[in-house]
Amino acid sequence: MKAQFGLIAVLGLLGSPSALAGAKWATGVVVTSTYAYGTVGYARSSPDSVQRIGCKTYYVAGYGTTGECKAYNSAGQSLFCSTQNPEMIAVMRSITSISYIAFTRNSAGQCVEVDVDNSSEYPPMQP
Repeated sequence: MKAQFGLIAVLGLLGSPSALAGAKWATGVVVTSTYAYGTVGYARSSPDSVQRIGCKTYYVAGYGTTGECKAYNSAGQSLFCSTQNPEMIAVMRSITSISYIAFTRNSAGQCVEVDVDNSSEYPPMQP
């Protein structure tokens, strides 16, 4: 009886490969006047050579550490923000090749929100 159950379970898995696939979500880079979002992997692998999204951090002696986020959509619209807030800089440093990034800026160009989600549902970067 146990052998039959094992065989049925194996055949069930072999017969339905789509049941083994995980959740997948990807979006091109979206840019508005104050908000941008997208996935790193999709932007890197997009069919155009324009889309990109990401953040960087750097330190300048006498000025401290700064974080910057930038995004460009397929139409070439862009959005940029910067911050010296240590908590936002920590979030920016958590970006990986499977990150979803969203950020909001104020009228002075300062980042007021940075969201990074690292998940298997986002596509990895392709060369």
